[in-house]
Amino acid sequence: MLFGALTNNAYAQLSENQTETIQLQDEALINTYVERVNSEQWMNLPELFCAEQEAVILAVLSEESNKTENVGIYNVTNINAYTMYEIDDYAEDEYSNYCDVAEYLLHLDCNVKESNLFFKEDDNYFRLVTGTQGGSRKILELSVAPDVLLEKIVEAGSAIVSVEDLTEYTDARSEVVNSMDDFETRVVQEYDNSNNNISIAAEYSPKTLSSYSFPNTITILKSEDNKIYSRNFKDYCYVVCSTEFSCGTDGVTTVHTEALKAFSLCVRNVGWYRSLYPYNVTAGYNVTDNTNTQAYNWSIESSVTTSYPRHASAVDAIWNVMMFDGAKNLFYPSYRSGSYNTNRDSSLSIFYQNGSNYLATELGYNFEQILHFYYDPAIGDQITSGPIIICTSHNRELAYTKTIDGHGRKCATCGYVVLTSHTWKSYVDHYECTICGYESKFIPSIVP
Repeated sequence: MLFGALTNNAYAQLSENQTETIQLQDEALINTYVERVNSEQWMNLPELFCAEQEAVILAVLSEESNKTENVGIYNVTNINAYTMYEIDDYAEDEYSNYCDVAEYLLHLDCNVKESNLFFKEDDNYFRLVTGTQGGSRKILELSVAPDVLLEKIVEAGSAIVSVEDLTEYTDARSEVVNSMDDFETRVVQEYDNSNNNISIAAEYSPKTLSSYSFPNTITILKSEDNKIYSRNFKDYCYVVCSTEFSCGTDGVTTVHTEALKAFSLCVRNVGWYRSLYPYNVTAGYNVTDNTNTQAYNWSIESSVTTSYPRHASAVDAIWNVMMFDGAKNLFYPSYRSGSYNTNRDSSLSIFYQNGSNYLATELGYNFEQILHFYYDPAIGDQITSGPIIICTSHNRELAYTKTIDGHGRKCATCGYVVLTSHTWKSYVDHYECTICGYESKFIPSIVP
């Protein structure tokens, strides 16, 4: 078993012996998890998790259709090996209600029925958070580790993941994303007019996430019945924005449009992030309907755009705006309600909703300035490089990116591409787009 640490602030108040004891207990906890998966003791897995997660996972695993459809851990046929690496990111702040919170990078070598973004064949890396509840060590979180976390561990020189491992892992995830219907590739082909060759472009990597559209759908755990539901991704953002940021809080009767736009961008990026790095791999869902990820009011689904038109308009306004850290990585934009003032946390990347309203209403900040105000100071947490990049107009001066479905210019700042349909002109033996020059033997819309 490999243990190391990027930092060790989590155990600042514990003795060396206490720390070692916790590590050994956590190793035994994961060893039990692996043994039960390999022996298909599915119904004995939930008790390894904290009480909040236990009920959810039990309900999901008890649903026969989830087993048939290989949801979550049901997709895994065997775990061949595991390794744990102790880290200290920000788990103590998230899980302050638990004692002796510890955080690890967990590597699982798996065989699966079909690779997906929860579990894939061979190497898998997860963010594992553990804590003490009722006198026992419990799993508080087991989610897909973001690529930026792996990069930090590579830089630290850990034996758990090398540069080569990271490259192979991101390439394999690229194949998974490319094989999924739910992620439409924005950039499939680039057409070189100089020699009439078509080449593959824009492979998935932490630096080119914007080459992919947001997911068409996202899976949500409904806390009322502990069942998983799939929803259109943009509709999901409408509901979350309307649920999480209501007018009238803290004595303020109206939320400023710029504050709503800034918050909408946070909501969308949290959903996008969790579509790529799911929150609960054992149960097999992307997000919850509570503040573990983002609150989602199921009762307003059918009327959200009419009942909350300002929220919906804010989501629409930022939909093609990109926000990354300074290294063009997608980061998790944490947010809280906060107070109606200019307070902010310079050590954590946290957006304050009421504070954003103050910045817009009292100081005249636009949505970009609000986001820079909260996220630029927080280098070293979720954000690994700064200041953050917010790209609104998109520099389209680069050569056209072309596919059979349309064309667009890739932004030189953030890499974002919006494809628009070709305008076809018919020739004797082919069709040609009058705008970008793309040639095709057929028009996709009329192919039988």
